[in-house]
Amino acid sequence: MSRAEVSRRLQGELEKLAAESKARSIAVALHDFETDFRFSMCGDRWFHAASTIKVAVLLAVFRAADEGRFGLDDSLHVRNRFFSAAGGTIFHVSPDRDATPELYQSIGRTAKICALAHAMICGSSNLAANLLLEFVGVEYARTVLREAQVHGVELRRGVEDHAAHERGINNEATADGLLRLLFAIRGDFLTNEGKTTSNPDSAGSTIQLYDSRRSSTPCDSGA
Repeated sequence: MSRAEVSRRLQGELEKLAAESKARSIAVALHDFETDFRFSMCGDRWFHAASTIKVAVLLAVFRAADEGRFGLDDSLHVRNRFFSAAGGTIFHVSPDRDATPELYQSIGRTAKICALAHAMICGSSNLAANLLLEFVGVEYARTVLREAQVHGVELRRGVEDHAAHERGINNEATADGLLRLLFAIRGDFLTNEGKTTSNPDSAGSTIQLYDSRRSSTPCDSGA
């Protein structure tokens, strides 16, 4: 079967699923590394990024470590107090909405950056995501996305920043953009050490995190 025929059949099946589920809109983008088959259906359509934005935070964290800004075994102070992208007001994240509520037991203590990255990706922790994003900075993370040529992913704020949400300041992504983001993690943008190796006592590299993610909890809805 030709790739054009595979694409037509795949699109037909996806449209059928969308109709049956009464989805308001869908988008799909894929790349099969074994066959180099590529497919995109409404891949440039924008959606609320929800927890997929944590992958962008991960890229920024490992890029900063590559640049020597810090070590992945360095520690951060764990707190539940963040500054809103809407005027700098203080907000907190809820353990009831977090897929890794046990991290809240570490508030007031410290945690390794690699452990927070593990909690963010493998446990979809909102608290870990915000701690890491505030540490590297939103503008730095946006710069990393530009340098990695990840178009179609807009990172503007942390998770559960409701004041920013009410003012229309949201994280957004397209299916094509998320695919580019995964390419940046798998490709040459990060060093080989960051992608494929880890300290035996650390939470793991970017690739190992994603291998673990396959059997962990699904992405939460985020905000």
